[in-house]
Amino acid sequence: MKSILIVEDERVIASSIKNILRHLGYKNTYMAESGEKAIKIIEEKHPDLVLADIVLEGEVNGIELAKQIKEQYRLPVVFLTSYSDEKTVSEAKFSEPYGFIAKPFKIEELKITLEIAFHKSKMEMKLIESEEELRKAYVLLEETQQELIQSKTLANLGEFAAGIAHEIRNPLANISALAQYSMKKFVLDKPMINNLEAIIKSSERANSIIKDLLDFAKPHTLNFKSVRVMDVIDKVCDLTEAKRLNYQVQLYKKYSDNIPNIMADEKQLEQALINIIMNSLDAMPKGGRLTLNAHQIDESIVIKISDTGKGIAKKDIDKIFNPFFTLKYDGVGLGLSVVHRIIQSHKGKIEVESVYHKGTKFTITLPINNQEK
Repeated sequence: MKSILIVEDERVIASSIKNILRHLGYKNTYMAESGEKAIKIIEEKHPDLVLADIVLEGEVNGIELAKQIKEQYRLPVVFLTSYSDEKTVSEAKFSEPYGFIAKPFKIEELKITLEIAFHKSKMEMKLIESEEELRKAYVLLEETQQELIQSKTLANLGEFAAGIAHEIRNPLANISALAQYSMKKFVLDKPMINNLEAIIKSSERANSIIKDLLDFAKPHTLNFKSVRVMDVIDKVCDLTEAKRLNYQVQLYKKYSDNIPNIMADEKQLEQALINIIMNSLDAMPKGGRLTLNAHQIDESIVIKISDTGKGIAKKDIDKIFNPFFTLKYDGVGLGLSVVHRIIQSHKGKIEVESVYHKGTKFTITLPINNQEK
């Protein structure tokens, strides 16, 4: 049965109303003689409706009480008052009560007003719940739209990369071969040798970029199997240890107990984690702290990679997964795009938080039972 709080500064009247409510079937009733005490009872007892006199003794009158209840507790308020002048009623309307009952009242009138108030409150709560569900659906739609845009962009860029790679690679190979031939065939002075070595080195760099583009463009057939996430993280830490030690970066790992295996492509997952960790290390060339956590939340495994590096500017956060966007002097801007593609292909999610000059945290969420083939 619904519970009702009676807020009335005349105790005799409050007791009379309580008896009437019991007669109507409302057994759970509470009484308060002031707005201040009413708030305490609301916080302790959580009534379903407040029946309050407009005029109350103390600093909080009935109108102010109704406003506070509406803003903080979302409870229906019905005003009970002997004041029916236009000014009082007009002020009371601004608190949006669920009904008015003028003293003296008839029991049937009170009964109907309370039933209408409870029904109206129920309908409003359903509407609020629907609006919360609508917001969730809208957010999900936006996320899905962004993923589709990202996927389409990656596919288009992949086709473009595959198309131009062959045309660039052949003349690039000739440039490198001719430079090497000239160094062997002719007697050259030191400056010329240095120039040819720079040509060869630049050619190798360009060829490496082309290789990255081809890898990026090439569709990958995922090999899903049961994978222990901690083993993947440990292996990736070993593979990146030399660079980490060279930069004097301290490593911290923390795994929750009893983390279940997930269905994943182990090699692809390794590649994603390596790309993130290498980025983190590049952000800490003079030392810092790299922290890796793994734990289970519901039916997913969450991996967090945090660094204390230079961070990412707020204006760049939304761009870091875009192909060819890079903040590195010699970067290509494909590393995090590949990460995004790999996590997406595992039906997972990747998020990033960063504070400029303080550090960055990547959060990867992967479903435990991924049946994607």
